[in-house]
This record gives sequence, C-alpha cells and structure tokens, in this order.
Amino acid sequence: MPPNFQPTARAAHEWLERDDYFGRLRQDAQRLVSLQSALERVAPEAPSRAVRLEGTTLSVNVEGSAMAARLRQLEPAIVRALGQAGWRIERLKIRTRAPADVAPPVYPRPAPPPQSAGARLEALANELEASPLQAGVAQLARTIKRRSSRAPTAPDHGATTP
Repeated sequence: MPPNFQPTARAAHEWLERDDYFGRLRQDAQRLVSLQSALERVAPEAPSRAVRLEGTTLSVNVEGSAMAARLRQLEPAIVRALGQAGWRIERLKIRTRAPADVAPPVYPRPAPPPQSAGARLEALANELEASPLQAGVAQLARTIKRRSSRAPTAPDHGATTP
C-alpha cells in the first residue's frame, strides 16, 4: 500500500461488491433504507423503524405499546400506500421496543424480615392444630430464621424489648 493511501468509501464499496454475501447485505440495507423512507412518507404520524423484509412481510420496530397499537390500526392503510408506491408488502410485523432513552426500572431489594419474626411465627405454629396451615406457618418460620441468621441484621420494628 502506498504510504499516503487513504481508504475511501468507494474503495470499501467496491470491496463489498466483490463478495456475494456482502453484496446481498448491501442490497438488503439499501432496500430497508428505501422502505424506511417510504414508510415515513406514508405514515408520518406513526414513527417506526423498518428492520427486516421477509417475502411480503415488513418487520418494524416501534417505541412503546401505544405506538404499536396505533400502527396496528393504520396497518391496512400503510400496506395499501406502500403497494401504491411500488412495494410488495402484504403485512406488517410490529415489534415493540422500549424507548432508548428510558432506563429499565430498578427495584430495591426488600429488607429481610426481622429476626423476631421467625420466633413469632414459630410460636403461632405451636398454637395451631396440626393442619396444612400449621405446617406452612412452621416452614415459613424456619425459612425466616435461616435467612435472618445469614443476612445482616435488619431493624426489628415490631419486637418488644423486655
């Protein structure tokens, strides 16, 4: 390669054209870009992104379920308008995506029950007659006691002090 060689978009384009796979990939990308442009013209009120064309099914991504519902309502008109623009589209496959700028919610881990909860449940289980309820309460008491002994001490808001 010459020392001052600057790769250009044209050189990359020519290289991609030589390979069958990349040539098809480029054609598919160009087709999706054209479809995206047509989609924006025929349905400007329903922003969506054309992501795949399989046969006569166009897959589109939309942000949020409200926009997906709106696009489903408009689907017959969109398909008809794309057909009039020269595209052989018979149906839309609509996928909902979370908005990119919204982080998923973070839920705090609940505090473990206080250590005295296991003892109180154990006392309740001892007062109950033998039954599935009594067995369930006893199992819950054992689980809470076991987890409380492993976890850092939680504040004991319901305990009475002698």
